[in-house]
Amino acid sequence: MAETLTLIPPRTLAQDALALSSGTMATLTGYAAYETLDAVQAAFVAWCERHPAMATWQTAWAAFQASSIVKAPAPKRPMQQQFEFGFQLS
Repeated sequence: MAETLTLIPPRTLAQDALALSSGTMATLTGYAAYETLDAVQAAFVAWCERHPAMATWQTAWAAFQASSIVKAPAPKRPMQQQFEFGFQLS
């Protein structure tokens, strides 16, 4: 009996962009509201569909940011300092 090998086609750049979690999108953009994150992600997915030759979603994100009106806001303070603790972290 012969074995059958099923090959799964590689995911497209747009599929990779669509698969990014809200947490990843929040880290990339600096936004927290889901509706904002969803809108930015939708724009990024559409951009990826128009530029499928990019090697990874990371390189695509850098190019998307450079060419897009969607800009991440500057963080008010470093991520480590966004939470107030009753003790000193060392």
